[in-house]
Amino acid sequence: MAFRPSLFVFFALAVSTSVHATEYHVATTGTDTNPGTSALPCGGLGTSEGSEDITRVGHHLIRNNVIRRCGEAGVAGSHGMVASVIDGNLVEDINPARLFGGYETAGIKIHSAVDVVISNNVIRNVFNGGNGLHQGIWLDWQSQGSRITGNLIYGVSQSVLDLEMGHGPTLVDDNIFVGGSILDVSENTIFAHDLFVDTDFSFQAKDDRVATYFAPHTTEAAGKAAHASAENRYYDNVFVHKGTNGITQAPGYSSDYNVFYGGAEKSSWGDAHSAVVKGFDAAFGIVDHERGAVVSWRTNGAVKTVAGPLVTRDFIGVNPVTKQGIEQHDGTPITLSKDITGASRNPTHPSAGPLEVGAAANKVTFAVGPYRSSATRSTTERAAHAAHGAAKH
Repeated sequence: MAFRPSLFVFFALAVSTSVHATEYHVATTGTDTNPGTSALPCGGLGTSEGSEDITRVGHHLIRNNVIRRCGEAGVAGSHGMVASVIDGNLVEDINPARLFGGYETAGIKIHSAVDVVISNNVIRNVFNGGNGLHQGIWLDWQSQGSRITGNLIYGVSQSVLDLEMGHGPTLVDDNIFVGGSILDVSENTIFAHDLFVDTDFSFQAKDDRVATYFAPHTTEAAGKAAHASAENRYYDNVFVHKGTNGITQAPGYSSDYNVFYGGAEKSSWGDAHSAVVKGFDAAFGIVDHERGAVVSWRTNGAVKTVAGPLVTRDFIGVNPVTKQGIEQHDGTPITLSKDITGASRNPTHPSAGPLEVGAAANKVTFAVGPYRSSATRSTTERAAHAAHGAAKH
């Protein structure tokens, strides 16, 4: 079914535009500045236990907007956000007056994120209100089958990514996370081809709260379970300064074929084939511009020689609780065959990190919002330097 277009006019009210428990709405190429609370709240504000027909709720498209100086959240939603796409937006300066504490402040905050795709956004400058949590992307409560891909998140007071009380799978691939932490109180999160720079990992191994899980690609409740960390995957990533050594092993966890630069260390329980590169400066940098940012970093030959696997549904396997793999909303298996720029990956042993490169000086330009080209996700300039390959793992 196609998205049903609706007209959105943005202006400064407590809530700028609301899509409450309806379906198939489109918000594109808008600019929303200074809403008192949230710019785009979509769906109900409660946390439904399920049973709605997924074809009659959600399926919203929020694309190529500028959302800035929001009091509490840029995009917020609950059960009515299922099967939605949030793509190519600039979300910045959230909670700038630091008026909001509590537990709803984020660039993007969604409850019940079932089959939601959050892609190619730039999220920056989420400010701390003094208490509670203030996050970049926050999937809160019974998320399942969602994908976070191709985003740049930085300048966040606390967690660049918060995954809370979801039973998975959640696919987190080809993102660039800078600073802050990954707060993971969920199961079966797959981190693949991401770039982490100065990012900590924080966990809560158990939580007695009980969250619903669903029949795959529906909102039909299939059961309930408390949280116990399990079944995470960390494959083909690049870590700068901080690595996987802060991740405590849990049942079903697997980490391998990662590359560690700038003092980042690998886990004590995995990473048998990962590369810890000494004496090499990744020279990470980021420059803001009004449409997004330019990100630069260097890689040496380790991103190729680590020879990681192509990440596919079959390679990752099926979630033992939800009986679901990494899949599109229609059930089509996901294969990470394209890098953050859309370039094809080596089908046998792709490069670690978000770019299909070897030894190179890399630059990725994120141009998002109304001026974004619909044909490209970003651009990259690569210049091979033979000296980069001299530092081997």
